[in-house]
Amino acid sequence: MKALQLHYTSCRRGQSGNAGFQTRTLSEGIRPDEQREIERRGVYRPPRDARQDPSPEDIGREFPRALRCYALESGRLAITRSSYVGRDYSGRWGNFFAHTLVFEDGASPALWPIDLYEWDGWKDGLAPEEDNEETPPTLPTTDFTGVPPAESFRFEELRDFLREEPDRCDLLARMGRAVLLSRADSRAVVVRDTPIHGLYWIACLQKLFPPLHAAALTSSTYQDDPRGCAAINATTGETDFTFEETERRFRFYEFDLTTGTHSEVAEAADDYPAVAARWMAENPGRLQRFYEFLRLFNHRELEAALISAIHLFDLAQGEGAAPGGDQLTRMIEFASRHATAEGRIRLLEVLGRAAHLAGGLPRAEDYDPLIRFLTDGARATGKSEHRALAFNAWTSLVRHHLLAGGRGLTAAEGMWGHLQSLLAPYASELAALVLAEPIWNDPPLPELPTEALAFLLRTIWRCLELAGRLPVWDQKEVHMLLTAFGSRDAATGSAQAALAAIPSEIEPLAAVSRRLRDAHVACGQEARHAGTALGRALGRVLADLETATATSLRRQLEAAKEWDLLFGEWSGLRETAPDPLSAFASYRRTVLALLPQYEKTCLPAVVTSLLRHLSEAQCAAVSLEWLRDGEVDSFPPDLADRCIAFANLAVPLDPDDKKGQETAKLVAVAARSRKISLLPNRPLLRDVWTAARTPKAPLSDLRLKEIPDSVAALQEAEHSAFVEGCLPGALERGTNKGEHQQVLTAIGTGRPALLEKPYLGFFKAKRKLAWPESLHAALRFWLAFDGRGAGSLAELESVAQRGLLIALEQLSPADLGKIDSKLRQARIDGRATNRWIEIQKSLEKRRRSPWTRLLRVFGRS
Repeated sequence: MKALQLHYTSCRRGQSGNAGFQTRTLSEGIRPDEQREIERRGVYRPPRDARQDPSPEDIGREFPRALRCYALESGRLAITRSSYVGRDYSGRWGNFFAHTLVFEDGASPALWPIDLYEWDGWKDGLAPEEDNEETPPTLPTTDFTGVPPAESFRFEELRDFLREEPDRCDLLARMGRAVLLSRADSRAVVVRDTPIHGLYWIACLQKLFPPLHAAALTSSTYQDDPRGCAAINATTGETDFTFEETERRFRFYEFDLTTGTHSEVAEAADDYPAVAARWMAENPGRLQRFYEFLRLFNHRELEAALISAIHLFDLAQGEGAAPGGDQLTRMIEFASRHATAEGRIRLLEVLGRAAHLAGGLPRAEDYDPLIRFLTDGARATGKSEHRALAFNAWTSLVRHHLLAGGRGLTAAEGMWGHLQSLLAPYASELAALVLAEPIWNDPPLPELPTEALAFLLRTIWRCLELAGRLPVWDQKEVHMLLTAFGSRDAATGSAQAALAAIPSEIEPLAAVSRRLRDAHVACGQEARHAGTALGRALGRVLADLETATATSLRRQLEAAKEWDLLFGEWSGLRETAPDPLSAFASYRRTVLALLPQYEKTCLPAVVTSLLRHLSEAQCAAVSLEWLRDGEVDSFPPDLADRCIAFANLAVPLDPDDKKGQETAKLVAVAARSRKISLLPNRPLLRDVWTAARTPKAPLSDLRLKEIPDSVAALQEAEHSAFVEGCLPGALERGTNKGEHQQVLTAIGTGRPALLEKPYLGFFKAKRKLAWPESLHAALRFWLAFDGRGAGSLAELESVAQRGLLIALEQLSPADLGKIDSKLRQARIDGRATNRWIEIQKSLEKRRRSPWTRLLRVFGRS
C-alpha cells in the first residue's frame, strides 16, 4: 500500500515561488485540484484559550495534533496530520505544519486511520536550516506495507481506557449509535475532552467498526471549525463550537466530557454499537475475531444491519441460543445480500437449522430469504444434504403456515418456483421429499383458501407425475384435495381454480371435471347447479385450448351424456360475452353443430337462456329470424309461443314501413296456427292503421271492437303515433254520434291526453263539404254528452268545444241555419238545445271581436 505526500506550512520558499503559507513540496502524482483541497483541509487554528506565546513544552501539552482522515473529491483517500509550530520564519505566531498522505490506488490501508497516528514518518515542522530560499525537493512515495499499528491504540489499550470510568462503555455505545444516525441526518459527532482523551475517543469510535467500514468515516482528532467537520471529531478547550442547546439538539451529536452534557441519543441494549462497545470493554479479542469473521461478507456500509452479522457470528461460534423471528430474518437477509461464495457455504448448515425451530419461522415471508439462500448454496455446492436443507425449509413453510392457517401462499408459490427453477435437475428428488411429508395425512384442507388448495393441487400433481404414480387423478392425495374443493360452492370460482391447476389435456380435464362435480354433490350441492358451475369453469379452460383438443373433450363429455357440464360452457360464454347474439352464433357453429346429440337435447335450454339475457329488441329480431327460418317449429310449444310473441314485437305499426307487411303476415299466420293471442296484436293494429289511411275503406274495416286491448298495451310513444295516424281518418268515417264515440274510445283507450292534438286537427281540417256528416256526428255527440258511460272522454270536452267553434266559425249564416234546422228535426233534448244556444252565442261574440273583423279584411277566417 503506497501513498503520495504533501507538506503545507508558512515558509520562505515553496510551490508558489514566494514566502508565506503554501504547499512547500509534494510527490509527483498529486493533481492540482487535490492539492488545493488538501491545503484547505489542513488548516490548523489553536483553541482560543491556549497561550498566545507558548513555549515548545506548552505546545506539546496544550496544542493537540489534528489527524484528519477524509476522501478527496477525486475519490482518493487522504490523511492529514496538522501540528502547531508557533512562529514562522518571520517570527509571526500562528504557523502550523500539515503533512498529508494520499493513497495511490484510492483504497484505504489495512489499518484504522488512528493506527497511523504514531507513524514515524510524520513531519511536524521545518528545521531552521531547511527553511531557506532553495526550491524544496519533491517528496517520495511512501510504502505502508508492514507498518505496525500505533501501540497506544491497541485494543487492549482501548479496553483499559473504557474501564477507567464506569460509564465510558455506555457512552461509547451512544456515540456509535450517533455515528449510525448521522449517516441519515448528516449531524456530525463531536466529542469535547482533553487532547489525550479526545484521541482515545476517536480511536474507540473508529475501532468500534471493522476497518473497511471505518474507512467510510471521515474523522478529525482535533477540530476547531464547525464548518469543516468530519463525521467524527474530537475537540478541546474553546473553539468555534458553542456546545449550546440548539447546536447540541439539531446541528451536531455533541458529547461534552468537560461539562457532562450530551446530545440525546436513544438507548438500545442489543444493537450493534451496544454489543461492539461491550466486547471492546470486556473481551476485545472477541471483537477482533468478529472482524475476521466479516471477511466472509462483501459489506462496507455503516448501518444498523451490522447487528445481523454479530448474530451470524454467534451462530457460527456455536454460542448462545439460535435466534428466531425478525432477528433470524434479518440475519438471512444480511447473509443473502452480502456473503461471499466461501461465506455462503460456511453458513448453509448454520442457517439451515433455523427452519426446524419449534413452530417454524414466525412469519411466512421469513422463509423467502432463507430458502433462497439455501437454494443458491445447494446449487453452488451440488451436495444432496444441502438440497435437503432447502427442500425441508419449504415443507416447513407449508406445514407451519399454509396448512396451519392458510397464510403464506405467495411465499410458498414463489419458493416452489424458485426450487423448481434453480434445482431443476433434482426435481424427482424434491418430489419424493414432498410426497413423503406427513402434511398429506390429515391436513385441515377444507378450511384453506381456494387459492391455497389450487396451489397444493398443482404441486402435488407435479410431484405424483415425477414419482410415476399414474393416473394422477386416481391418487389419494388428489382425491383429498378435490374433496376439499367440493366443500365450496362451485359457482364461487373454486372449480375454475381447480381446473386451472391441472394439465390442460383431455383426460385430466374430463376426469377431474366429473370428480369435482361429484365432490360438490357429495357435499350437498344440487346436481344441476354443481354441473353447470363446473361447465362454466371448464369452458374457460376450453377457450384457451386448441380447437381440435377442445372439440375432442366435448365429444367425450357428449358420449358420457354430461349435459350439465356442456351446458355450463354455454352459460359462462353467454354471461361474459359483450354481444350474446354473436356468442350464440359462434357457439352454434363451433359447438352445437359438432355435437348432434347435445344439440337435440339441450338446444331449447340454450335458446331459453339466450332470450333471458337479451334486450326486448334483440329478442324480437332473433325470434323473427327463427320464425322465418322455420326453426320455431322444432322448439317445444312453450318456447315456440314465446318466440312468436317476441317476433310480434318486430312488426312495425306504420304502413309506410313496406317491409313490415311481410313480417306482420308471418307473425299473424304463426299466431293463428298456434292459437296464440298477441298483446298487443301488432299485425291487427297495422291493418287498422292501413284501413284508416285508405279513403274508401268503410268504418267496419277499422275493427274498432277488436283493437282496444291491443291499443291499451302499446307503449305511450307508439300509442301516440297510432293515434296521429289513425284518428283523423277514422273520425271522417263516423256518420253518427255513436260511431264518433266508438272511434274516440277505441283509438284513445286509457290515454285521452294523446287525442287532444290530432282531435283538434280533425276539426281544423279543410274539406270539400262545409259541414260533412263526420262533423255533424261530432256536434251531436258533444251536445248530448253527459259524461256517463264515456270513460275518460270528459277530458276531451274542452278540446271538442274549441274545435267545434273553429269549424262552425268557417260556415256562412245559411249553413248555420241548415245545421240549426237539422238539429230541430232531430228533436234534441233540452240540455242539448241549451248547449247549442250557448255555442251560437259564443260564435256571435267571436265574430264581433276586433281580431276577427281584422282577419276578414285580409280575407282570412
